[in-house]
Amino acid sequence: MKKSIATIKASLVTGTLALLMLSACKWRHPNLTHAAITRDTLKYKYQEYTQKAGDCGKRADSSCSNVRFSYPEFDQPELNGEVQARMVSLFQFHGFGKARSMEQLADDFLAIYKADSSQNKLSYLLHINARVITQDSSLTTLQVSGEQFSGKGHGGSMITFVNWNNKTKQPLALEDILKDNSADRLNAVAEKLFRARENLADTASLKDYFFDHDKFQLNENFLITPIGLRFLYNQQEIKPAAAGQTDLLIPYPFIRELLKPNTVIAQYHP
Repeated sequence: MKKSIATIKASLVTGTLALLMLSACKWRHPNLTHAAITRDTLKYKYQEYTQKAGDCGKRADSSCSNVRFSYPEFDQPELNGEVQARMVSLFQFHGFGKARSMEQLADDFLAIYKADSSQNKLSYLLHINARVITQDSSLTTLQVSGEQFSGKGHGGSMITFVNWNNKTKQPLALEDILKDNSADRLNAVAEKLFRARENLADTASLKDYFFDHDKFQLNENFLITPIGLRFLYNQQEIKPAAAGQTDLLIPYPFIRELLKPNTVIAQYHP
């Protein structure tokens, strides 16, 4: 009986979330047409940087060790610095955290390939892409994603986000949009949504996940969207590699009372 009750509770939360997602366009569109909100207020142009291993010759990238970076270059140097820093540090936990520029990262990666090439005939790759997701007069958001392969069993993908305050020229942290002392309450709301997503009862153990001390915890990898805060756990962060990434959306109606007034996201939660 307990199991069926938990299932019903999870279904109710999931159903509520689905209804909010379906109805989001009804309550967000009027705000997006506000006079203070304009699109593409910062000028940018996509750039690409590529580098191939010395033994590539005329072979295609698919059969050749290579590095490829794609990213927007803005007319705001501070934002360019933030985006490129995120790109360079994306795979820092995979042993590529010492580089200070894209060029150095490419050199370091291909040096690893060269050192391994006498014993390993596999092609290595490092591809990182940054793209603009949304932009208005106050806020620019980007997704930085990448994949890398550096030998048998040494590969993976990563995604991180940039939430940029166009006026202060600074990245936004959770404390910039949350009221003081509300982090624990945000975490509690997120845990309920997470358990519903994973079909877990309120009291079910989290021992099968990689949370410290088996306690749910939001990370800091979040994206500000028009319908809520999107949190992303990357591969192997809270689950085995085969399980991939875990996406968790917290709709604004669930946390409206936790959000500071008059911030860059006020346009999304009237």
